[in-house]
Amino acid sequence: MHPAEYSILHFSHVFAAVVLVGFTYQVFAAPLPEHRKRMMIWIGVASVVMLLTGIRMWQSIYGFTVLGWIIAKIFCWLGLSVLSVLAFRLRVKSGFLEKIALLLVALAVGLVYFKWF
Repeated sequence: MHPAEYSILHFSHVFAAVVLVGFTYQVFAAPLPEHRKRMMIWIGVASVVMLLTGIRMWQSIYGFTVLGWIIAKIFCWLGLSVLSVLAFRLRVKSGFLEKIALLLVALAVGLVYFKWF
């Protein structure tokens, strides 16, 4: 992989992660109902960008070698994407869902830096 491609992929991946986490926590902050569609669009776009850039980097760096930390990071991404939708539907449990989201984000960041398994 060309270094410029890797830099663009890495930047896009991290930026999409920041957008996904930011908008997810904005959903937890009880947004106005008229902003729901716009927020869901941003969450969806960020989620897809994270998925595509992550898979491309996985393919070029590790050749799709099954590594536990990558699979766990995919589950963290999926869980965070689902939590943002659940936060709109389950307003009563938003505090609990917010704690789960924080745990998933911390786990995903830890997996990247420490590659635990």
